[in-house]
Amino acid sequence: LTVIPNTTSTQTLSICDGATHTLPDGATATTTGTYISHISNAAGCDSTITTNLTVIPNTTSTLTLSICDGATHTLPDGATATVTGTYVSHISNASGCDSTITTNLTVIPNTTSTQTLSICDGATHTLPDGATATTTGTYVSHIANAAGCDSTITTNLTVIPNTTSTQTLSICDGATHTLPDGATATVTGVYTSHIANAAGCDSTITTNLTVIPNTTSTQTLSICDGATHTLPDGATATVTGVYTSH
Repeated sequence: LTVIPNTTSTQTLSICDGATHTLPDGATATTTGTYISHISNAAGCDSTITTNLTVIPNTTSTLTLSICDGATHTLPDGATATVTGTYVSHISNASGCDSTITTNLTVIPNTTSTQTLSICDGATHTLPDGATATTTGTYVSHIANAAGCDSTITTNLTVIPNTTSTQTLSICDGATHTLPDGATATVTGVYTSHIANAAGCDSTITTNLTVIPNTTSTQTLSICDGATHTLPDGATATVTGVYTSH
């Protein structure tokens, strides 16, 4: 007589939450636990199999992201999104079970603006993107706005010409002429003054100044006693003397 021993064995398994495990005896298990199954072994005797079953929970997470209008975001599952919305992706987590990732995506609009400016001829204007402009024209600059997205700024730039003029003046010797820039001149010459014109730009005024000398003359006259002589300045004289008229 031969007595055949029964056999025992243990298996340790894990399944993902929501899955069903079929035990050796055909029963099913869906929750973490220790299950004992009895089946016939190869010799036809009892085989006791202990199954240590672990149910691994699936994971969930949420991402909140923003992209600029025109950009494309790649979701965790490889799909792409270009518009604002809530996207649900399913991938395997580190345990090989389901990872549900909810992505709250916001698309930030790009901004546009226009500025109208003027500069004086010879000046340089620095555009929003750091480039410079010296001539009349329309310039388009791209910089990052407060949200980090594209800001398109159109600059309408006008270059205002400076003005020039000439004046010819004369003053008498001893007089003082005040030039347009506030300086004074007392002698014949050509003077250049710079002031702001009506547009706030440079106005170059050339003053051709002539100093006219004063003249002197002497006249010797006589009148009869009792007569009156009218001097060149309109005053009158009736007695002998030297009279100076201006």
